Amino acid sequence: MKVQNLPPIEISNLGDLKEDRKAIIFTDKMVWEKIAPYACFKQKDIVYVERPTETYLSNLANSLGEYRVVYGIGGGVANDVAKFIGFYKKVETISIPTIFSTDAFLTSEVGVRVKDEIKYFSAKHPDIVYVDLDIISKAPKRLNLCGCGDIFSIYTGLFDWKYANIKGKIAEDEKLSSHVYSLAQAILRSLEIQKDEIRTCSKDGLKTILDLLCMEVQLCYLYGNSRPEEGSEHYFTYLIENIMKRHFLHGEMVALGTLIMSYFQGQDYKYIKNLMDYIGLNYLGTGATRDEIIKTIQELPSYVKEKKLRYSYAHDLTFDHEKINFILKEIGIL
Repeated sequence: MKVQNLPPIEISNLGDLKEDRKAIIFTDKMVWEKIAPYACFKQKDIVYVERPTETYLSNLANSLGEYRVVYGIGGGVANDVAKFIGFYKKVETISIPTIFSTDAFLTSEVGVRVKDEIKYFSAKHPDIVYVDLDIISKAPKRLNLCGCGDIFSIYTGLFDWKYANIKGKIAEDEKLSSHVYSLAQAILRSLEIQKDEIRTCSKDGLKTILDLLCMEVQLCYLYGNSRPEEGSEHYFTYLIENIMKRHFLHGEMVALGTLIMSYFQGQDYKYIKNLMDYIGLNYLGTGATRDEIIKTIQELPSYVKEKKLRYSYAHDLTFDHEKINFILKEIGIL
């Protein structure tokens, strides 16, 4: 079995970057204004990215000239667009994350809105990632803490993985692996052990978030898919994104989904809630209304079956007003 690996990651000072090749940079205006004084590009064109849709990416790819290198500078959207263009143009792609809000700078996946739905496609992961912790430490703590959402999802993801195996509802590539299961638990446990550094978003805390994201992504590569960290909490996120049709921070919504689904799974949701509260992960900042959350929970079982998503507790979720009202009150959604 060939195991995909993380892109090379270089922790460096952005001021040391000297790019002589003709480059196209995908970023947003606010990010570029902060980055421009540090980076030295001899020949560059800058594109301020939009939310990627099929039409936007197709038009963008067909309108661009020839470049020697593609840069994604910023958060998930900038890096997704850069990965797509790098894949389409078959040129080197470099990621410079300015926040740790998602693991987009480590993976090959690109989120694209197709009609009224977000779909994920494989493009290419960056050929190299430059991480400047000084730059990232200047971002709002809320954005960097979002990166922990895809670590917390291990809590519900592992439950769903075991649940599917017990139910006998697994594909050939989903068989429970005890060592992968234990490694995923260890990643979540590492977050808890390092919670004091993480909550401050100090350089050590940011390095810990980076390490956790790297371990999570590489573990999924080792296993062959995202089963160890993706389950009903991510399905909740995919569905509510289609219902809301508004932007939110992925990590915060995954955290909200983790809290809700861990309760329905019968797990100790208070343990995970207390840990989220301690580090300051803002699961109440998603912008989702109470009605949108309830609608998502209600439609989740039919959604996961329609989309043929990997089996999880969401497939057997029973709509119960009393339970929903209880967990939403516990979380603070009144």
